[in-house]
Amino acid sequence: MARKAPPLPEGADRSAATPGRRSSTDGGWSRTAGVDVPSLTPEPGWTAQHDHLVEFYETESFLVDTVCGFLAPALAAGDAAIVVATPVHQDMFETALGRAGIDLDAARTEGRYLRFDATTLLARFMVDGEPDPIRFRDAIGAALDRAGEGGRRVHVYGEMVALLWEDGNAASTLSLEDLWNDLAVTHRFTLLCAYPMRAFHDESSTAAFKQICDQHTMVIPSESYSLLADPAERSRLVAQLQQQAIALRPEVLRLRAQVGGHAGDRRDRAGERRDQAGGHRDEAGARRDRAGRQRDEAGEHRDQEAERRDTAAERRDDEAERRDVAAERSEASANTRAAADPPTRSALARREAASDRRQASQDRRAGATERVHAEYDRGTALADRGAGASERTHAELDRDTALSDRGASARDREHSSHDHLTGAYQRGAGFVELEREIARARRTGAPLVVAFIDVDGLKAINDAGGHAAGDRMLVAVVNCIRATLRSYDLIMRYGGDEFVCAAGGLDMAEGTKRLTLVNHALARVPEPGSVTVGLAELQADDSPEGLVARADAELYCLRRHRPPTPSCRSRH
Repeated sequence: MARKAPPLPEGADRSAATPGRRSSTDGGWSRTAGVDVPSLTPEPGWTAQHDHLVEFYETESFLVDTVCGFLAPALAAGDAAIVVATPVHQDMFETALGRAGIDLDAARTEGRYLRFDATTLLARFMVDGEPDPIRFRDAIGAALDRAGEGGRRVHVYGEMVALLWEDGNAASTLSLEDLWNDLAVTHRFTLLCAYPMRAFHDESSTAAFKQICDQHTMVIPSESYSLLADPAERSRLVAQLQQQAIALRPEVLRLRAQVGGHAGDRRDRAGERRDQAGGHRDEAGARRDRAGRQRDEAGEHRDQEAERRDTAAERRDDEAERRDVAAERSEASANTRAAADPPTRSALARREAASDRRQASQDRRAGATERVHAEYDRGTALADRGAGASERTHAELDRDTALSDRGASARDREHSSHDHLTGAYQRGAGFVELEREIARARRTGAPLVVAFIDVDGLKAINDAGGHAAGDRMLVAVVNCIRATLRSYDLIMRYGGDEFVCAAGGLDMAEGTKRLTLVNHALARVPEPGSVTVGLAELQADDSPEGLVARADAELYCLRRHRPPTPSCRSRH
């Protein structure tokens, strides 16, 4: 969490240094325009005080004016100044200080003016993209000690935070602001930071912008506000900015809803692709499993064939043994010629047996190879199935994210299309719904009644009980309308205290009867009120705007406390 700068002690002098703008009457600095930038007068017994300011600027000239107005009075009073900026900004500041009558050469000689290249100084204490607290204290603390020798007060201008922010390192920007505030516990100095306003151009920087403001004791707005000398002009500008923010909010929410809807669609498509990929992986796994089973079967066949060959070889060996025994017996007899044939048959049987064993060995090796391939196929099948499961898991995550995106999109659509106070449709979205109601009525041939409702005496309620009382009355009116009409009937907030309702399937008589009950209901709420209602029924050539205008004209006739003229009611 960002740490705020320590507050100033009671009685601290904020008037010693003021950033003026160049006076039109002399070469000095004027306090007639610009923003006051404080210097501090120490109180007795107080040893460490700190003011941490931030300026947001649109142009370089405004930055130069503010920095020069911040540093010039301190240097002129014999105090010290430290500038941590880019070389271009350093030159611009020194030129302005020279024009303001500051002898920078003398200040340098006396050790009262120090300048540092912001990028070089930043590199001295950044570690892995983050500011290191110890290195920061060593680098900055030494400069503060040097500038503050002899009890001099020190004014520091720094734009290292701006460099970090423009590099996209928001976290380190906030950390560095905190380190400056922490350093104020042990050192006495006044610090001015500055950021170009263009760096905060998108909505994603809103939270960090607020946090940066909270880390400072004073915020200097950009020149479009700060250069307005008339308080009334400043108030008007603030009011205009507030109105613009309110006016832009529905459009921002609409765009968010649109983006959220597109994001949900993309996530759903990604989920479908992942599901398909998971299916393909499963099919590949099944194919691998089938191949593994086939290889296992082939291995079994090879093993069985090897067993048969081994069995045949055993039989051939047995036959050879018998033939050898017979040959030996024959050799022992006298008839050697008759005994010569069995050893030949025996040798032949042994050769056949050896051949069978070699073939059996080959079969066994082939069977082992088939089993190795089968094991590999099963391993690949398992990997494919694992990948398929992973794809399905990612698909489920994509669908969950898509659901979340669509939920956020629906909420944004709800906020952009509905009035945040009463929950009724806002005017733009309400007319879209009214067009649908008109199209439905013309398609089905059913009647459609539109009511223009104005809250009676809302200004008097605001004057008597404040705007909170008026807001409660508006909410009560919408609640009573909802209770009187059907859940699917349209309620639109047309203006501040004006509402438009559309009820399909009701004619004038039924619409009048239902809307008369609104005042009965309002009479029973804790803070009673009333409304005036003008009704108009849809005609063949009505546009949404024309139909609402006729209902408004009817209300106008009723408000004049006389029966509606034929011209008012001629088209009911």
